[in-house]
Amino acid sequence: MKPKNLENTIASVDTLIGRKKEEKRKRLLDAAYTCFTEHTISGTSIAEICAEADIAKGTFYLYFKDKEDIVRALNKRISYQVLCNVYQSHRSENFIDHSVRMASELIHYFEKDHEVVALMKKDFVWPIDEEGFLTCDDPMMIDIRNDIDAYAVQSGLSSHQILVRVYALICMIYSVCYSSIIDHFPSDLSQVKPEIDAMIRASLAPIKKV
Repeated sequence: MKPKNLENTIASVDTLIGRKKEEKRKRLLDAAYTCFTEHTISGTSIAEICAEADIAKGTFYLYFKDKEDIVRALNKRISYQVLCNVYQSHRSENFIDHSVRMASELIHYFEKDHEVVALMKKDFVWPIDEEGFLTCDDPMMIDIRNDIDAYAVQSGLSSHQILVRVYALICMIYSVCYSSIIDHFPSDLSQVKPEIDAMIRASLAPIKKV
């Protein structure tokens, strides 16, 4: 059996190594964001990302397989941050009203931050897969799980159905925002928003009992 002080030392070293790895990964993601917004994704090389992060190029491949991999990771991080910014607003409302309000907050966020919209193109993503969503201990994801489960009891929809519909609605909202902001199609967001609200209410409406 290892002495207690040795176990504590090993645990401390493991924690320190893990923290340093996470710091380097964060530096690479921050650098990628800077490079992509200044030079576009296609106009940025892995070497430029590493130079911006002040990390050796070989170290990049300890964290990401290639440039597409870091683009996906950056999209997930941005998506998570955006959801964090909007999800807690008006949580006292019922689930559908909260979803409509959240959509409004998302649209407002994207209207203000064209840089993020241009960077992510149409690749706004739900930042975690369903298995991870059901088991993770992230506070925001726990809140979303609890809200979905509670609404499932009220609506007659399953939690899985609600999750899929929320995911589809969020991706749709971002895609519409991108088209309206970047391509100016199908119309101005102020005209699109009422249609989005109607689609959210129809998609999440409780099942009518016969």
